[in-house]
Amino acid sequence: MPKAKAKLPGATVTNALDFCPTDEFWAVADKHMGQLSEDNRNQLVRIVYSYYSSVQFELNAADLNMALKRLQDIEKAANAFWQALMPGWESDPAREANHHVEHLINQALARGGRSFFLGPPLIPDEERYVVPHSDSDPESENPDDIQEWVRRDWCEQRLRDFSVDQMVHTMTAFVIACDQAAREMGSYSDGRYYRPGESWERLIKNLTFFWLDLGMVVTAAKRSDPDKPPSPFVAFASDLQAQFPPDFRRSTQSLEALESNLSKIVPRAKEEWQDAKRKERTS
Repeated sequence: MPKAKAKLPGATVTNALDFCPTDEFWAVADKHMGQLSEDNRNQLVRIVYSYYSSVQFELNAADLNMALKRLQDIEKAANAFWQALMPGWESDPAREANHHVEHLINQALARGGRSFFLGPPLIPDEERYVVPHSDSDPESENPDDIQEWVRRDWCEQRLRDFSVDQMVHTMTAFVIACDQAAREMGSYSDGRYYRPGESWERLIKNLTFFWLDLGMVVTAAKRSDPDKPPSPFVAFASDLQAQFPPDFRRSTQSLEALESNLSKIVPRAKEEWQDAKRKERTS
């Protein structure tokens, strides 16, 4: 089996599909579990609803390689721009040509009336002060009647001309930031984010808990005789996920494939459920 592609830690889902139980869904539930109480019906819906939410993020998660390619494109362009801003001067004419070009660029930038602000993204509280509209206690003032100010010299000390020279400093910081981003993304390569099938495994675990809480027997061992019917839980899982969109299903090629997958998940889930029950009894 090929190794799963590493994913980014975040994912976006637009136009998400919500789970809405149908008559067919409840027919499957009644067939395998009998008539459930209202509380149990609601719990089953929550389990499946949670799966619908998580599996869509899993399916939409971007490959790490896609982000690395994007970062490499940015790094390549940033480095080229950064190096173009710092040319070597082989001769006095070349130096003069560079100075003249920078002079004209700086003039054009100055006409735009813009500047660089080299302060923090948020103004520190100690640099702010409040001017109330009246002589009353500021704490009792209506918020709409209070003006908040910042010392002018604090801002002016952090303003820089929008110039070629300042752009060099900015691009230096940008190139360093790209390198740091690359190192950070390198830590994602272990594949711990949005592992394929992770949401489905969580669904099976939660369904195992649900059945055990109902007092039902949960088994998922592989059958030695393929002509025999599958265990009740395997049959339930098969019929249940048949109600899901095709992309939300797993191990659909055969009941044997489903049994093989469930036989790895269910025993761990049962042990976890038993551990939780033991802790409840001793607490």
